[in-house]
Amino acid sequence: MIKSVIELRKTFKAKINKIESFLKLADQAGLQTEERREILASVAVDLRLLFCYSSREPLIETAQMTEEMIFPLYDTNEPFSVLSEFLLVQQNEFENDRCTFRAQTKVPLNGTQLCPYWLNYKSWINEIVVDFKHEGYTPKSRADIIKIVADKTGAHVDP
Repeated sequence: MIKSVIELRKTFKAKINKIESFLKLADQAGLQTEERREILASVAVDLRLLFCYSSREPLIETAQMTEEMIFPLYDTNEPFSVLSEFLLVQQNEFENDRCTFRAQTKVPLNGTQLCPYWLNYKSWINEIVVDFKHEGYTPKSRADIIKIVADKTGAHVDP
């Protein structure tokens, strides 16, 4: 049975809620406990299904949410960020020989201000998040890290 986009979006939201709940549980568990490892293994598998499943499209794509979702950029000076892929680009600014893109408005969320710098899904999932800057250690994107962690927990192993 093929699920509708509405059903897929509900599944996506349910998985996000599950991840949030599991992360709270993991935070309460001891750092080196088996319970914490099992919780985080489940989180890794869900992250892979949501954002970078390999034998088929990830849920964010099948639910047609790649153009709707935006993700905060925490390090605006990160040289590996794909600035051309930004969503909500309203103006660009040049400061200290660096080009940044900024949304003109801040989006309120539960009474707080969100980060004014945003990445679309493609930029976020491919953003380099681990780089030892050492020969022999290639930089790793968010997708690489999710797959590495999920592979180690037995979800699916890529070549």
